[in-house]
Amino acid sequence: MDKFLSEKSSMLIRAGVNLIERKDYSQYNDHEDGYGLGASIGYRRHFFLHHGQIIAAFNMDLWNEWINWENNIGEPDQSTGKTYTLVLQPWLETGYLTGINKSSLQYGITAGFGREINVITDGNDVAQGWILSLLLHFQYTFTDHS
Repeated sequence: MDKFLSEKSSMLIRAGVNLIERKDYSQYNDHEDGYGLGASIGYRRHFFLHHGQIIAAFNMDLWNEWINWENNIGEPDQSTGKTYTLVLQPWLETGYLTGINKSSLQYGITAGFGREINVITDGNDVAQGWILSLLLHFQYTFTDHS
């Protein structure tokens, strides 16, 4: 949900699901995958074009994540487990959004760059660090400025 604060800026509030597949990118485990549920708040600047808009944003996410991990895969001492972590994720986002026939429904694609910080961990350590994201958006805007 986007709520416009002025002609060219808005506050973003959203909830989402995070599907996690870290393969062997973790510094702690040989393989990590899982899912998360979370919410985001952000500030956006809008640069309007004829049929859409380019956005630039700063977002702060909070995720509850459940990570399955494996170590020494295929070895006699193979180990597996599950870790819960509460993640704080500040990140920058840019992309393109467009609407459906001047309605308040929008769709688009954005890319993001930020940091994943494990604030609370219950279980073995799991990956955290720099992130890149690609998002498909379907959202409702409370004030249409297009």
